[in-house]
Amino acid sequence: MGTYQRVPSVPTYILGCRNGNILIRQHDEIGTTFAVHKVVCPERGMDILPPFPRPQSPYLFDGTAYSRIMSKEEGDALSYLYVLMHQTTDGKYRVYIYILKHGIWRMNHSLIIQEPPRPWSVLKSVLSNNKIYVPAGWSNIIVLDMAASSFSIIELPEGMEYGERNTILSQANDVVGVYLIHVKKFQLRIWLHDGYTWLLTDTILLREMFADLSVSDGNASLLINQAGDNAEFVFLDMGRCTFLLDIKRRTMHKVYEKEDGDKFFCEIHPLMMIWPPVFPALKDDPTRNAMLRLKIKDMEAH
Repeated sequence: MGTYQRVPSVPTYILGCRNGNILIRQHDEIGTTFAVHKVVCPERGMDILPPFPRPQSPYLFDGTAYSRIMSKEEGDALSYLYVLMHQTTDGKYRVYIYILKHGIWRMNHSLIIQEPPRPWSVLKSVLSNNKIYVPAGWSNIIVLDMAASSFSIIELPEGMEYGERNTILSQANDVVGVYLIHVKKFQLRIWLHDGYTWLLTDTILLREMFADLSVSDGNASLLINQAGDNAEFVFLDMGRCTFLLDIKRRTMHKVYEKEDGDKFFCEIHPLMMIWPPVFPALKDDPTRNAMLRLKIKDMEAH
């Protein structure tokens, strides 16, 4: 494996990881750069993504209502999509979906949504079964169907609303639809939307699990940090600690604890990759081979 080195003065943010590719965002005095770092091949350096397209139209308000870069698995490879929503002068939203091909952002879809609920930029959107699910409003999800070039709006399960990190979407690879994970106090529920309705697939009572770990909840709230595909696992924050809940095995482990004085929110991005990993073949480098031979001779001499 390798360690990603960056310029210390440049703020760097991890946006996600899939198939061993870490998507990052950097800010400096010049602007914002998006890049992909390959974990199994650190010597290759980063692949810099081209600047995002900016549609021009006299009917669009200045500023972006919503934008998100997403990755899509295609076999062992990844493709990247850029989703952009602009509000029009008549109150509608125009949605642009671009796909990165041969180093160029090409428009894949364009559609208009009539007065949708405002999308959340701070909540996780997911790409599942060729549909993009965007949390919006107090209790809605905007569904962008790329196969049909259409959209729909679905409600969260009855009585549910978005709160402080209490709800997260999870990509579904094992079934058609999307998963939703919701936590309320010490009860975690998992729902599946199959394209027609919500189905409650699992309910987990967490208080006993925390008791088994000798964790005292006190007055701390239980918050969702991140979730894996197919709702297989979820990271939960409580107080200064972060826990990994393996939903299928019904096990929980404490994986992180903040140090004294650390008040910042720690966002988790699981390192997702194909297993076993496929490492690139080493190139025939005479200089590198010569240095390796010298190092071996030096070891034999000692």
